Amino acid sequence: MYRYILFIRIIITLNPGIMTSRRFKRILGNGLLIALPLGIVLYILARLVAGLEVVIQPVAEALHIQKLLGELTLTILSVFVIILIVIFLGLLMQLPFVASFSKQLEGIAFVFSLPWRN
Repeated sequence: MYRYILFIRIIITLNPGIMTSRRFKRILGNGLLIALPLGIVLYILARLVAGLEVVIQPVAEALHIQKLLGELTLTILSVFVIILIVIFLGLLMQLPFVASFSKQLEGIAFVFSLPWRN
């Protein structure tokens, strides 16, 4: 029974005849709230990987591992370095000073977030 109700709710949501301007604005706003931060994160991650490939390339050439895993060796090493950095930052979050600083940053970010949902 629940599946049918869920199916009907999806049909009503996607039906353009029932779509009001308020519902459309809310759907568009929710889509932007997901797409913009995700796009920014992916862009920054791609730029970070490209930058780390440039930094890692001389080290990989010196160790003769530049083509060890094919063309993606530098990318794999860059992602591995990013994972190590994230683990290190996670360990830093265990320190009280860093954790309190993170809470302050969350408070500042919350002030700048817009209440899109009604």
